[in-house]
Amino acid sequence: MSKKTAPSKKKVLLLKATELFRKQGFHATSIDDVCAAAAVTKGAFFHYFKNKEALAQACLEEWKCMVVRMEDNAPFTKESDPLKKLLAYIDFFLSAVSHPDQIQSCLAGTIVQEIWDTHPQLKDAANACFTESGDRFAQLLKDAAKHSGKAVDAKALSDLYLATFQGSLILYKGSGDIKVFQRNFGLFKSFIQHLFAEAPSRRKRPRRT
Repeated sequence: MSKKTAPSKKKVLLLKATELFRKQGFHATSIDDVCAAAAVTKGAFFHYFKNKEALAQACLEEWKCMVVRMEDNAPFTKESDPLKKLLAYIDFFLSAVSHPDQIQSCLAGTIVQEIWDTHPQLKDAANACFTESGDRFAQLLKDAAKHSGKAVDAKALSDLYLATFQGSLILYKGSGDIKVFQRNFGLFKSFIQHLFAEAPSRRKRPRRT
């Protein structure tokens, strides 16, 4: 039986930094914190990354790719009906963010709230995460709309979904109430179901004689 290859120091740095950024934020996390969590020396850190900003940018790029991989392997991808697939996507991410064993924090959302006006490269890297997720959700909306014969503004709805997702995380951080995810995602899902619902057929009124 072959032994599993140990992850590289760079990969461990990315994993531990991502975890710390999600929990503590960008400014509160130091290079020393990351090195200690990853059990590597500062020399090893600077071998891979010029500074903390470069590390955070690499973390955001990996975060974007990780979300894509997670979506591509999620159960909702096996759903053939476009509307059911769209609704299953919402359920999948509701389960992900509300699971008690998970960190209720998005790396892109956490970092961009701190650095949006001070670190333009990190802001762009965070926005690339939002754009990737928004585009993929918009495509699900377009597929469902085409299948259902509905006209929808996929870009506006995908922005609303992202706002629901990120806003729910912020509300949870403030309140500690895990039910905020069920409430907000549930309302958004109900809105989508209503949007795609079949219009009730109009009953013909009997003619007056």
